[in-house]
Amino acid sequence: MKRWISFICYCFAFVAAFANETGWNITGKVIGRSDHLPVEYATVALRNNNGRLVAGAVTDSMGIFKLNGIGSGNYQITYSYVGYSDISNSLIVKGNMDCGVVLFNDNTTKTLDEVIVKGQHRTLIQQLDKKVYNVNQDVMATSGSVSDLLQHVPSVNMDIDGNISVRGNENVTILVNGRLSTLFNGKTKGDALQQLSAGNIERIEVITNPSAAYRPDGTSGIINIILKKDARQGLNGSLSSNIGNRDRFNTGANLSYGTEKWNILGSYTFRQDRYDRTTTDQRESNDGSIYQNTTGTGHPKSHTFSLGGNLKMTPEDIISVSGNYEYRRFLRTEDVESNTQNLSGEKTEDYSRHRNADAKENMYESSIAYTHSYGKDNQWGINYAYSSQTEDEMNNYRTSRTIPEIIYSKDNEKVWNDNDLHTARLYWQFHPWQGSKLSAGYELEHQKTEQDYHVGDWDGNAYIPNADNSSNFTYWRTIHSLYST
Repeated sequence: MKRWISFICYCFAFVAAFANETGWNITGKVIGRSDHLPVEYATVALRNNNGRLVAGAVTDSMGIFKLNGIGSGNYQITYSYVGYSDISNSLIVKGNMDCGVVLFNDNTTKTLDEVIVKGQHRTLIQQLDKKVYNVNQDVMATSGSVSDLLQHVPSVNMDIDGNISVRGNENVTILVNGRLSTLFNGKTKGDALQQLSAGNIERIEVITNPSAAYRPDGTSGIINIILKKDARQGLNGSLSSNIGNRDRFNTGANLSYGTEKWNILGSYTFRQDRYDRTTTDQRESNDGSIYQNTTGTGHPKSHTFSLGGNLKMTPEDIISVSGNYEYRRFLRTEDVESNTQNLSGEKTEDYSRHRNADAKENMYESSIAYTHSYGKDNQWGINYAYSSQTEDEMNNYRTSRTIPEIIYSKDNEKVWNDNDLHTARLYWQFHPWQGSKLSAGYELEHQKTEQDYHVGDWDGNAYIPNADNSSNFTYWRTIHSLYST
């Protein structure tokens, strides 16, 4: 019998100790004094004697709140709601408590000029098939280029030569607003990204597991650059300028006007930059060694004009048009010093080569799209886009060779590129049941590329065309694609 009594006492002591360890519950209800209606979303804060917040809650639709896991002691409980003065009471907690009904007095109502609710996107959002990088929190979004932004995007890397890789693989496809652009034809992707101002970018999507709706070219991933769209009503405008070291400068202006039915947006951006580069290459072999040092400077300047708008014919039918023009001039200088030595350290070859380059580019882009939405998150649409990029580049070289013999020579290269790209797409997105998604579409792509490459050798009086090293190249490609996923 004594054993049973001892066991029961032990159980009661254990339950009491457990209850004290896990804490007590505090409940209550908040209503308005005049109408006696529940006050939803009122804030309840519990603080200790030092003013430190211990627990908090928000009232539900019935005005009820509950604070869990509160230890014994003295507290101050405060009830807050927009437009009312705070109510504070002292509490001595020894067990579970019911604060009863708390009345917000209408006589303490505050008249507010306005209530401002601020929010912001998370910088990085991880989705099932892609990572979304919102650039508005990036300091480079106001002064840098897209290549500067990509340095901060996880899983994306860019080396000193402008080569981009995703998860270590350089087979990357870059899209602008989900479409191909001639901006990335005929040059390294890094050089092209230097032309895009970060101030025009809304977000960057890195798609590491693309579905059938995307092109199969980028086996390692797709980088989709989404440009800003201004949908605010009324007349809006902005001006911005940034000045940096090493002759870096950019300025931009945006102007938009919108109504409930339509909006139009125009912008202009000027960007001036400078790049300094030094590389050293030293190789050892069984025959000797090769040493090469390269120093270079680049001065790009660009002017970008954009114009676009949306027309909402009905709440379900939207037509969008956009156009962009960019002029860019890129001045480069480069000096290469190279020598070869045998095993005894004697120079067997020594030369230097100077390059002076002047490149001019013109790029045009235009698009029109129609979208029809129906049901819940279902839509179909059709869009057409045209882009063109021309580049005219002149390279002048001066070579000086001192070993094994003294030779001075000059030559030049003239490169002309023209890229035209037409794309048309019809797509359909449907949710047959909750939690599912069906996509299908057709895409037509027609591309034409032309390149003229001419080399001239200096004969002391003029540059003589070098037909053996010159070429003309023309390329056409048409692709029809169907997808379903």
